[in-house]
Amino acid sequence: MALDKQHTGTTNPMAATWTEAAKVRRAFKAGRRLKKDRELTPTVAIHEACILLEKLRNAMHEAALPVEDVRASVVLMVPNYVPERDAVHVLRISESAQLPGLFRRAEEIDAADRVLTLGLGVWQNDRETGSAVGWIQPYLIGQRAANAMRKAQKVLMESEGGEVIRFEQARGVAGRD
Repeated sequence: MALDKQHTGTTNPMAATWTEAAKVRRAFKAGRRLKKDRELTPTVAIHEACILLEKLRNAMHEAALPVEDVRASVVLMVPNYVPERDAVHVLRISESAQLPGLFRRAEEIDAADRVLTLGLGVWQNDRETGSAVGWIQPYLIGQRAANAMRKAQKVLMESEGGEVIRFEQARGVAGRD
Protein backbone atom coordinates (compact mmCIF):
# COMPACT_ATOMS: atom_id res chain seq x y z
CA MET A 1 0.00 0.00 0.00
CA ALA A 2 2.88 2.39 0.72
CA LEU A 3 4.09 1.94 -2.84
CA ASP A 4 0.70 3.01 -4.23
CA LYS A 5 0.67 6.17 -2.12
CA GLN A 6 4.19 7.02 -3.24
CA HIS A 7 3.26 7.04 -6.95
CA THR A 8 -0.16 8.68 -6.74
CA GLY A 9 1.25 12.19 -6.30
CA THR A 10 1.25 14.64 -9.18
CA THR A 11 4.94 15.49 -8.94
CA ASN A 12 7.50 13.93 -11.21
CA PRO A 13 10.20 12.08 -9.24
CA MET A 14 12.83 13.35 -11.70
CA ALA A 15 11.89 17.00 -11.09
CA ALA A 16 14.51 17.31 -8.37
CA THR A 17 17.25 16.73 -10.96
CA TRP A 18 16.05 19.36 -13.47
CA THR A 19 17.99 22.56 -13.99
CA GLU A 20 16.12 25.87 -13.93
CA ALA A 21 16.36 26.04 -17.73
CA ALA A 22 14.94 22.51 -17.98
CA LYS A 23 11.97 23.57 -15.85
CA VAL A 24 11.26 26.47 -18.22
CA ARG A 25 11.69 24.15 -21.22
CA ARG A 26 9.32 21.55 -19.79
CA ALA A 27 6.60 24.17 -19.31
CA PHE A 28 6.75 25.05 -23.01
CA LYS A 29 7.12 21.54 -24.42
CA ALA A 30 4.17 20.12 -22.47
CA GLY A 31 0.77 19.66 -24.04
CA ARG A 32 -1.17 17.45 -26.34
CA ARG A 33 0.16 16.37 -29.69
CA LEU A 34 -1.56 17.58 -32.82
CA LYS A 35 -4.09 15.24 -34.38
CA LYS A 36 -4.42 17.18 -37.64
CA ASP A 37 -2.46 19.82 -39.52
CA ARG A 38 -2.75 23.40 -38.36
CA GLU A 39 -2.47 25.56 -41.46
CA LEU A 40 -0.94 28.98 -40.85
CA THR A 41 0.47 31.54 -43.21
CA PRO A 42 4.09 32.53 -42.58
CA THR A 43 2.90 35.98 -41.48
CA VAL A 44 0.61 34.57 -38.78
CA ALA A 45 3.36 32.15 -37.72
CA ILE A 46 5.80 35.04 -37.27
CA HIS A 47 3.28 36.77 -35.01
CA GLU A 48 2.84 33.56 -32.98
CA ALA A 49 6.61 33.13 -32.75
CA CYS A 50 6.95 36.69 -31.41
CA ILE A 51 4.36 35.91 -28.74
CA LEU A 52 6.11 32.61 -27.90
CA LEU A 53 9.48 34.38 -27.64
CA GLU A 54 8.03 36.98 -25.28
CA LYS A 55 6.52 34.25 -23.07
CA LEU A 56 9.81 32.32 -23.09
CA ARG A 57 11.78 35.42 -22.14
CA ASN A 58 9.36 36.17 -19.30
CA ALA A 59 9.65 32.59 -18.02
CA MET A 60 13.45 32.79 -18.20
CA HIS A 61 13.40 36.13 -16.34
CA GLU A 62 11.13 34.70 -13.62
CA ALA A 63 13.54 31.77 -13.22
CA ALA A 64 16.41 34.30 -12.83
CA LEU A 65 18.01 33.10 -16.08
CA PRO A 66 19.44 35.29 -18.86
CA VAL A 67 16.74 36.04 -21.45
CA GLU A 68 19.31 35.96 -24.26
CA ASP A 69 19.66 32.21 -23.64
CA VAL A 70 16.41 31.54 -25.48
CA ARG A 71 15.52 32.11 -29.14
CA ALA A 72 12.47 31.42 -31.28
CA SER A 73 12.20 30.79 -35.01
CA VAL A 74 9.57 30.22 -37.65
CA VAL A 75 10.15 27.00 -39.57
CA LEU A 76 8.93 26.90 -43.17
CA MET A 77 8.94 23.90 -45.48
CA VAL A 78 9.01 24.06 -49.27
CA PRO A 79 7.73 20.69 -50.50
CA ASN A 80 9.62 19.01 -53.31
CA TYR A 81 8.43 16.17 -55.52
CA VAL A 82 10.67 13.89 -53.50
CA PRO A 83 9.85 14.19 -49.77
CA GLU A 84 13.48 13.63 -48.71
CA ARG A 85 14.45 16.76 -50.63
CA ASP A 86 11.94 19.14 -49.05
CA ALA A 87 13.62 22.48 -48.34
CA VAL A 88 13.47 23.83 -44.81
CA HIS A 89 13.91 27.47 -43.78
CA VAL A 90 14.48 28.35 -40.14
CA LEU A 91 13.91 32.09 -39.73
CA ARG A 92 14.94 33.39 -36.33
CA ILE A 93 12.80 36.01 -34.67
CA SER A 94 15.05 39.00 -34.18
CA GLU A 95 14.59 42.26 -32.34
CA SER A 96 11.47 44.24 -33.21
CA ALA A 97 13.37 46.78 -35.31
CA GLN A 98 14.40 43.98 -37.68
CA LEU A 99 10.97 42.33 -37.98
CA PRO A 100 10.11 44.08 -41.29
CA GLY A 101 13.10 42.30 -42.87
CA LEU A 102 11.90 38.98 -41.47
CA PHE A 103 8.41 39.49 -42.89
CA ARG A 104 9.92 40.38 -46.28
CA ARG A 105 12.14 37.29 -46.25
CA ALA A 106 9.16 35.05 -45.44
CA GLU A 107 7.20 36.72 -48.28
CA GLU A 108 10.13 36.12 -50.68
CA ILE A 109 10.24 32.43 -49.79
CA ASP A 110 6.45 32.16 -50.06
CA ALA A 111 6.36 33.95 -53.42
CA ALA A 112 9.11 31.77 -54.90
CA ASP A 113 7.62 28.44 -53.83
CA ARG A 114 4.57 26.88 -52.26
CA VAL A 115 5.38 27.18 -48.56
CA LEU A 116 3.97 25.27 -45.62
CA THR A 117 4.50 26.52 -42.10
CA LEU A 118 6.06 23.53 -40.37
CA GLY A 119 6.09 25.00 -36.87
CA LEU A 120 7.97 27.13 -34.40
CA GLY A 121 11.54 26.38 -33.43
CA VAL A 122 12.92 27.05 -29.97
CA TRP A 123 16.59 27.12 -28.99
CA GLN A 124 17.66 27.31 -25.36
CA ASN A 125 21.08 27.50 -23.77
CA ASP A 126 21.28 25.70 -20.42
CA ARG A 127 24.27 27.22 -18.63
CA GLU A 128 24.05 24.79 -15.70
CA THR A 129 24.68 21.79 -17.95
CA GLY A 130 26.81 23.66 -20.48
CA SER A 131 24.64 22.50 -23.37
CA ALA A 132 21.96 23.81 -25.67
CA VAL A 133 18.62 22.25 -26.52
CA GLY A 134 16.40 22.85 -29.52
CA TRP A 135 12.95 21.62 -30.44
CA ILE A 136 10.22 22.27 -32.96
CA GLN A 137 6.63 22.85 -31.90
CA PRO A 138 4.90 21.38 -34.95
CA TYR A 139 1.95 22.67 -36.94
CA LEU A 140 2.03 19.75 -39.38
CA ILE A 141 1.83 16.03 -38.69
CA GLY A 142 2.79 12.97 -40.69
CA GLN A 143 6.02 11.34 -41.79
CA ARG A 144 6.94 14.05 -44.30
CA ALA A 145 6.63 16.72 -41.60
CA ALA A 146 8.65 14.57 -39.18
CA ASN A 147 11.48 14.28 -41.75
CA ALA A 148 11.44 18.04 -42.33
CA MET A 149 11.44 18.69 -38.58
CA ARG A 150 14.60 16.62 -38.19
CA LYS A 151 16.28 18.80 -40.84
CA ALA A 152 14.98 21.95 -39.17
CA GLN A 153 16.19 20.86 -35.75
CA LYS A 154 19.67 20.27 -37.17
CA VAL A 155 19.68 23.81 -38.63
CA LEU A 156 18.32 25.18 -35.36
CA MET A 157 21.08 23.57 -33.31
CA GLU A 158 23.94 24.28 -35.73
CA SER A 159 22.99 27.96 -36.01
CA GLU A 160 22.11 28.43 -32.32
CA GLY A 161 18.54 29.45 -33.00
CA GLY A 162 18.14 29.55 -36.75
CA GLU A 163 19.01 31.64 -39.72
CA VAL A 164 19.31 35.30 -38.73
CA ILE A 165 17.61 37.74 -41.06
CA ARG A 166 19.00 41.23 -41.31
CA PHE A 167 17.55 44.15 -43.21
CA GLU A 168 19.73 46.82 -44.72
CA GLN A 169 17.42 49.80 -45.05
CA ALA A 170 19.80 51.84 -47.16
CA ARG A 171 19.72 49.30 -49.95
CA GLY A 172 16.40 47.65 -49.06
CA VAL A 173 17.94 44.20 -49.35
CA ALA A 174 17.11 41.32 -47.04
CA GLY A 175 19.91 38.88 -46.38
CA ARG A 176 21.26 36.21 -44.06
CA ASP A 177 23.92 36.60 -41.40
